[in-house]
Amino acid sequence: MIFTLEPAAAFAQPLNHLIMKATFDPANEWFFYDGAFNASSCLETTVNSWLHENFVSVYNKEIVGYFEGIWNRPLDIIAGFRTINLNKKYSHM
Repeated sequence: MIFTLEPAAAFAQPLNHLIMKATFDPANEWFFYDGAFNASSCLETTVNSWLHENFVSVYNKEIVGYFEGIWNRPLDIIAGFRTINLNKKYSHM
């Protein structure tokens, strides 16, 4: 079983669909605490990693997780971090 981390921008369209589906799962309420998420607009404007880090976890060409981090580089701190499991079959990840 090999999981890889890939830049999320390369998966923006399928990721957007998966995250929209995930909004209906009560287990994900903390991921969406600040409202709706639109991967296509968020990922296309934050392709560089100066302030945002966006990765997907991939297993057998299937997106199984998403990680989002906001990095305040001048202060060298992580200002925000969210992760979501998009496939409960792999809940151990």
